Amino acid sequence: MSEDQGEFECFDNTLSDNVVCPYCGYEDQDICEYDHSETHITSCNRCCKEFMLEPSISVHFSSWKVPCVNGEGEHKFKNLFTSVYHKTEPRHPWRCTNCNKEEWRDNPDYVKPE
Repeated sequence: MSEDQGEFECFDNTLSDNVVCPYCGYEDQDICEYDHSETHITSCNRCCKEFMLEPSISVHFSSWKVPCVNGEGEHKFKNLFTSVYHKTEPRHPWRCTNCNKEEWRDNPDYVKPE
């Protein structure tokens, strides 16, 4: 065991999903309480030792074709109004499942109150 490890094991916690104490291995799953903006010193809730914490935020992207906005096909609208009271509303919001375009349409099932 090296001198800088003291009496604790060394825990590999590089790019872990939760904050892991490098001294005792305690995994804190309540990451909302930590500052996500910069590297800083924090302390373990179990062994009380202080350690450096460096946040790393990743962004991932997905892409798909949208023929409806390129003049290669029609919009595929889906009714967003799913309430059991749908017949009481004269108009519903609809959204294209490809491009997210929204529009309001008349409700063909609308029953006008008497």
